[in-house]
Amino acid sequence: MSGIAVTTGLCLMACTLVQRAAALAGYAAVIRGGDGLEDGGLFLPHGRYGHYWCEVSSGGEHYVVDITADQFGCAPVIVRPAYAPDWPRYVPGDQVLVDSHVAELLEDYAKSAAQ
Repeated sequence: MSGIAVTTGLCLMACTLVQRAAALAGYAAVIRGGDGLEDGGLFLPHGRYGHYWCEVSSGGEHYVVDITADQFGCAPVIVRPAYAPDWPRYVPGDQVLVDSHVAELLEDYAKSAAQ
Protein backbone atom coordinates (compact mmCIF):
# COMPACT_ATOMS: atom_id res chain seq x y z
CA MET A 1 0.00 0.00 0.00
CA SER A 2 1.07 3.55 -0.64
CA GLY A 3 0.58 4.91 2.87
CA ILE A 4 -2.15 7.24 1.61
CA ALA A 5 -5.29 6.56 3.61
CA VAL A 6 -7.73 6.71 0.70
CA THR A 7 -7.02 6.77 -3.03
CA THR A 8 -10.55 5.76 -4.00
CA GLY A 9 -11.95 8.30 -6.43
CA LEU A 10 -8.60 9.91 -7.13
CA CYS A 11 -7.67 7.87 -10.18
CA LEU A 12 -8.90 10.40 -12.76
CA MET A 13 -7.16 13.27 -10.97
CA ALA A 14 -3.97 11.21 -10.77
CA CYS A 15 -4.19 10.48 -14.49
CA THR A 16 -4.16 14.17 -15.35
CA LEU A 17 -0.89 14.44 -13.40
CA VAL A 18 0.65 11.42 -15.16
CA GLN A 19 -0.51 12.67 -18.56
CA ARG A 20 1.04 16.10 -17.97
CA ALA A 21 4.31 14.62 -16.66
CA ALA A 22 4.52 12.33 -19.69
CA ALA A 23 3.92 15.27 -22.05
CA LEU A 24 6.66 17.30 -20.36
CA ALA A 25 9.02 14.35 -20.87
CA GLY A 26 8.09 14.15 -24.55
CA TYR A 27 5.77 11.13 -24.44
CA ALA A 28 2.24 10.82 -25.73
CA ALA A 29 -0.25 9.78 -23.04
CA VAL A 30 -3.96 9.05 -23.22
CA ILE A 31 -6.22 8.67 -20.21
CA ARG A 32 -8.13 5.39 -20.45
CA GLY A 33 -10.84 3.99 -18.24
CA GLY A 34 -13.94 1.93 -17.86
CA ASP A 35 -16.87 1.37 -15.53
CA GLY A 36 -15.91 -2.17 -14.50
CA LEU A 37 -19.24 -3.52 -15.68
CA GLU A 38 -20.13 -3.40 -19.36
CA ASP A 39 -17.54 -0.91 -20.58
CA GLY A 40 -13.99 -1.89 -19.69
CA GLY A 41 -12.15 -1.14 -16.47
CA LEU A 42 -9.62 -2.83 -14.24
CA PHE A 43 -10.07 -6.60 -14.19
CA LEU A 44 -8.62 -8.70 -11.37
CA PRO A 45 -9.11 -12.36 -10.46
CA HIS A 46 -11.45 -11.27 -7.65
CA GLY A 47 -13.54 -8.73 -9.58
CA ARG A 48 -13.94 -5.95 -12.11
CA TYR A 49 -13.65 -2.31 -11.13
CA GLY A 50 -14.39 1.10 -12.55
CA HIS A 51 -11.04 2.84 -12.90
CA TYR A 52 -8.90 5.29 -14.88
CA TRP A 53 -5.25 4.89 -15.89
CA CYS A 54 -2.84 6.37 -18.43
CA GLU A 55 -1.57 4.69 -21.55
CA VAL A 56 1.85 6.13 -22.39
CA SER A 57 3.50 5.54 -25.77
CA SER A 58 7.22 5.23 -26.31
CA GLY A 59 8.99 3.93 -29.39
CA GLY A 60 5.85 2.35 -30.80
CA GLU A 61 5.15 0.52 -27.55
CA HIS A 62 2.22 1.29 -25.25
CA TYR A 63 2.40 1.08 -21.45
CA VAL A 64 -0.14 1.31 -18.66
CA VAL A 65 0.91 3.77 -15.98
CA ASP A 66 -1.32 3.52 -12.92
CA ILE A 67 -0.43 5.38 -9.72
CA THR A 68 -3.62 4.54 -7.79
CA ALA A 69 -3.86 0.75 -8.25
CA ASP A 70 -3.27 0.19 -4.54
CA GLN A 71 -6.95 0.91 -3.85
CA PHE A 72 -7.63 -2.52 -5.41
CA GLY A 73 -4.90 -4.37 -3.51
CA CYS A 74 -2.32 -4.02 -6.30
CA ALA A 75 1.09 -2.38 -6.15
CA PRO A 76 0.86 1.39 -5.56
CA VAL A 77 2.47 2.09 -8.94
CA ILE A 78 2.09 -0.12 -12.00
CA VAL A 79 4.00 0.37 -15.25
CA ARG A 80 3.51 -2.50 -17.69
CA PRO A 81 2.79 -3.28 -21.34
CA ALA A 82 -0.71 -2.03 -22.10
CA TYR A 83 -2.11 -5.27 -23.43
CA ALA A 84 -0.31 -7.83 -21.26
CA PRO A 85 -2.48 -10.93 -20.75
CA ASP A 86 -1.73 -11.43 -17.05
CA TRP A 87 -3.34 -9.72 -14.03
CA PRO A 88 -4.25 -6.97 -13.53
CA ARG A 89 -5.91 -6.50 -16.91
CA TYR A 90 -6.59 -2.99 -18.11
CA VAL A 91 -9.50 -2.98 -20.57
CA PRO A 92 -10.21 0.42 -22.14
CA GLY A 93 -13.84 1.45 -22.31
CA ASP A 94 -15.61 4.01 -24.48
CA GLN A 95 -12.94 6.63 -25.19
CA VAL A 96 -15.48 9.36 -26.02
CA LEU A 97 -17.01 8.92 -22.56
CA VAL A 98 -13.59 8.89 -20.86
CA ASP A 99 -12.60 12.05 -22.73
CA SER A 100 -15.81 13.75 -21.57
CA HIS A 101 -14.99 12.86 -17.94
CA VAL A 102 -11.49 14.29 -18.37
CA ALA A 103 -12.92 17.50 -19.90
CA GLU A 104 -15.34 17.89 -16.97
CA LEU A 105 -12.53 17.47 -14.45
CA LEU A 106 -10.29 19.97 -16.24
CA GLU A 107 -13.18 22.44 -16.38
CA ASP A 108 -13.63 22.02 -12.62
CA TYR A 109 -9.88 22.64 -12.14
CA ALA A 110 -10.14 25.86 -14.16
CA LYS A 111 -13.14 27.08 -12.17
CA SER A 112 -11.37 26.36 -8.88
CA ALA A 113 -8.24 28.18 -10.02
CA ALA A 114 -10.29 31.22 -11.03
CA GLN A 115 -11.81 31.59 -7.56
